[in-house]
Amino acid sequence: MHHDPDAIAEAARARAARPLAEVLNDVRDAYCRYIGFVSLAQPVALTLWTAHTHAIDAADCTPYIRVHSPEKYSGKTRTEEVASHLVRRGVRASNVSASALFRMIDAHHPTLLIDEVDAIFAPKSDQEDLRSILNAGYERDNPVYRSVAVGKQWDATPYDAFSPKMLAGIENGRLPDTIVSRSDPDPAPKKA
Repeated sequence: MHHDPDAIAEAARARAARPLAEVLNDVRDAYCRYIGFVSLAQPVALTLWTAHTHAIDAADCTPYIRVHSPEKYSGKTRTEEVASHLVRRGVRASNVSASALFRMIDAHHPTLLIDEVDAIFAPKSDQEDLRSILNAGYERDNPVYRSVAVGKQWDATPYDAFSPKMLAGIENGRLPDTIVSRSDPDPAPKKA
């Protein structure tokens, strides 16, 4: 079967030329299809943040989005599952180490969907490295530095920490204030 390259290109342009409002409505509808929200503002905030992940190359900073609920089984992980298919380069992670996180961001510039942040930042957990990466990563050109062996010497090497991030956890798990201050208000579902 012969395919006309011009016809294929024209069809691709027609699909790409959908009005932005129509695309955003489709994204909001996809979230609403799989997630129960308690306010109309929640899916709108999540939709706009999703659009932001696709326009991240034009941004100088990125607000994190927090998804939390008062108890388990309220839809936090489901929100991350659905978002992973809609955001730009979505990568789901829970119990991620600081060294894996900054290397992943520097190499791939994903949208990180980090689950169980309440456990990561639980009292008595020593996550200062992870916290410093999250603190730095909301702003472009604000790398984290790590020592890297270069031959027989050590060199301070910058790693890009800038990327959109979704942070999900139980709300009674206290997140560091510096991370909360870099986050949008909660668009997450809450158990009714």
